[in-house]
Amino acid sequence: WYDEADHARGIAEYLGTEHEELYLTSRDALEIIPSIPRVWDEPFSDASQIPTLIVSNLARGHVKVCLSGDGGDELFWGYDHYLYSCRFESVVEKVPWVFRDWLSRLCRGVLESFPEEKSKIKSLSRFFDLLESKDAYQFCSRLMYNWRRDAAVVLGGRGLEEPDFKITNNLLDNLRYEDFSTRLPNGYLVKTDRAAMAVGLEARVPLLDHRVVEMAFKAPMSRQCIRKEIKWPLKGVLSKYVPRDLFDRPKQGFCLPVAEWLRGGLRGWAEALIEPVRLQGQGYLDEKVVSLIWNRFLAGDRKAYSHIWGVLMFQSWLEEHRESVM
Repeated sequence: WYDEADHARGIAEYLGTEHEELYLTSRDALEIIPSIPRVWDEPFSDASQIPTLIVSNLARGHVKVCLSGDGGDELFWGYDHYLYSCRFESVVEKVPWVFRDWLSRLCRGVLESFPEEKSKIKSLSRFFDLLESKDAYQFCSRLMYNWRRDAAVVLGGRGLEEPDFKITNNLLDNLRYEDFSTRLPNGYLVKTDRAAMAVGLEARVPLLDHRVVEMAFKAPMSRQCIRKEIKWPLKGVLSKYVPRDLFDRPKQGFCLPVAEWLRGGLRGWAEALIEPVRLQGQGYLDEKVVSLIWNRFLAGDRKAYSHIWGVLMFQSWLEEHRESVM
């Protein structure tokens, strides 16, 4: 899941370009992690920041300018949540929400009455999201946001109101607009730009050329949801230069096995940052909620990983800048 070297090597060989591989361990990651608060200068918690920083450093050893593919998924509906939300709108939403909500409560109640079956509630979280969401927008939000109740972990915190991004009557256009105007500039571009600039590398984003953006937003692209092929315009262009069998495969995230490392080589670093007495003294996070999340993560809860990584990045940033925030 984490290794795409064979695929990249195949494309490089076909195009006749240089190819370089770098393999990492948890010890390598631990050497990088202390620099994260200084690189991003804020509690930034996208775990792909680690490989982005490492790749930027590797590239800087050869070039001063590189190209990034950021923006392609947002412009051409390249994320799975677009397809899932489209299916929700066309199928699930036709079933009255009152009935779906009742069915979800019934299923949860049945599982809760059997202690040995409680773990299934977590494993069936997407199924319950499907039943309980009133519309495709709420379903997509539940798929995308890590924290269902972000205020719970923050002492004295209050939940934020979700902005309305419904600018048209088309679900896919609205979801794309939300991603393009929020997650892309506030998350992915921040991740790439700061990682690159930290090592003296300039990352340029050709897909965000205004002419490409204007073309993408004007084109009637929603039919790709029916064809079940994400980013088909980009794939169509690429297929003129590279055989489809070299790139037409399931989408993979740009990530490292950080979750496994947190249960192994990085566990000591993590537990030191979230030690209950430490959290109590700082007065920002609820130590009971953090401990609960950490224990769920250690027990194998996949969703708890994104939760705990956000906490760790906040704690790491706080440790780096404690003199200025205390």
